[in-house]
Amino acid sequence: MEQIYQNISDPAWWFTGIFFIVLGIVVKWLFGIAPSITRRAFRVSQCKRLRYIKNARWSMASVNYEIAKAHTRFIIFFVSCVTFLGWLAYEPIQNLFVRNFVVGVIFTSPIYIFELLWLTQDAKVKELIRYHNKLRITKRCT
Repeated sequence: MEQIYQNISDPAWWFTGIFFIVLGIVVKWLFGIAPSITRRAFRVSQCKRLRYIKNARWSMASVNYEIAKAHTRFIIFFVSCVTFLGWLAYEPIQNLFVRNFVVGVIFTSPIYIFELLWLTQDAKVKELIRYHNKLRITKRCT
């Protein structure tokens, strides 16, 4: 019984109890609102992407420009891969991977970044071409 009186009179005990109650309420609120926020963000990004494709699919110049951007990003990715493979032939760089693998992964992170940029642009181009091929010409050219 005395332990209960000591806990009630101790401010640290009250802070700990109230803190974890508030933390539980906040976590419950976040888990309740997080799906709607992610759903809204996905819909907004999809809407922007489709709006861009709707406007760009009519112009062959913009389609070709997007294709050129995808090819350029592939070339940058390929050059970065070749550069890093060349650097791996250099012994201090090899020792970097042997000593600490995490530092080696961080050192090669530009490859992964360029690959993601290339793959996202390539997917965008494929979708743009798919929607461009859906266009129907309803007027006769005379």
